[in-house]
Amino acid sequence: MKTIYTFLLIIAFFAFISLACSPVRSSAVGKAPKKAPPSSEFLVNEESKPRPRFSDTTVVDLPPVTVATTLDESKIVRNLDKEFSQAVKLFEQKKYDSACDRFTQYRETLDPKDSLYFEAIFYISECFVVQNKFAEAERNLLLLYSSGLTPDSIFEKTLIRLGHINCALKREQKASVFFKELGDKYPSSIFLPLADCEFIKVGN
Repeated sequence: MKTIYTFLLIIAFFAFISLACSPVRSSAVGKAPKKAPPSSEFLVNEESKPRPRFSDTTVVDLPPVTVATTLDESKIVRNLDKEFSQAVKLFEQKKYDSACDRFTQYRETLDPKDSLYFEAIFYISECFVVQNKFAEAERNLLLLYSSGLTPDSIFEKTLIRLGHINCALKREQKASVFFKELGDKYPSSIFLPLADCEFIKVGN
């Protein structure tokens, strides 16, 4: 069980790196968020068919780069970015119940064309990770992996996380496939030093 325990300790370190980025919106605004009751179910709907809408992310909290058609749309874009950033901060502060409910709500209300839609799915998988529900986390990550429309900035994190989960589940050969793909697709990735099951085993 030490492997799983160590894996959870790594979450904080991994989050420090992966959360150093926040989405930059790059095209027309999606649907405005609607009120929805908090939900404890994080699994995404596989019937969703997103279309690409994304750009690389940055640690600097800049205003949205979207050119909105109206003032009201501009306000909506800014509000969504700000609210999503607040949910990420809650997650970083380990206020998982509040953060995860928000990510679920964003997944249910954001337009699938919105880059934050993909980011919400990734964080939903992280919500499962902190609960040790690795199978559920993997299912959400595999949806991002197989989409073909997932932003590079999120796909890169998806690969390293799928590798980590397979390491924790003692499927090291499968983990190595994801780690190799990470290196092949993103040879300059900051996550490459973490792409090894031995990293998960540190402390055993």
